[in-house]
Amino acid sequence: MARSGFSQTERFEAEISARKLNPAYILVGDEAFFRRRCRDAILKHLIPTDLREFSLYDFDLAETGVGEILDRARTPSLMAPFQVFFIRGVKALYGRGSHKEDFDAIEQYVKNPNPDALLIFIADHINIPADVRRMICRIKSASNASGKPWANSAA
Repeated sequence: MARSGFSQTERFEAEISARKLNPAYILVGDEAFFRRRCRDAILKHLIPTDLREFSLYDFDLAETGVGEILDRARTPSLMAPFQVFFIRGVKALYGRGSHKEDFDAIEQYVKNPNPDALLIFIADHINIPADVRRMICRIKSASNASGKPWANSAA
């Protein structure tokens, strides 16, 4: 039996709807359709419509530091029971200079996450032609959150 090209997004949707969440995910690839499908699943299953203003955050690592984003993720919201952080610009972590502190901070967060927050890193700078099976990476432990391999392992 042939596997569906949507199997990764279907699995992601199932995890989200069952609230079997990892502290963070990386959506890898430049395919907007699959990223939209994942975002829609998050909105549908985790964030009530009337709380979206207080629950959803969009950041770009080119403009906001990892430390600030993680501080916000660690801080429980007074207005919403659950928070989702969409983090674009992952490519900035691979630019000039050392980003060891940023990767260490992500590693520490994943070891001790806020159970009422979800981090979604969007690595849309990576092109994965016709292979959507490897589009979603789950950050389950520090071992796959440290250093460059955490974003390059799916490419």
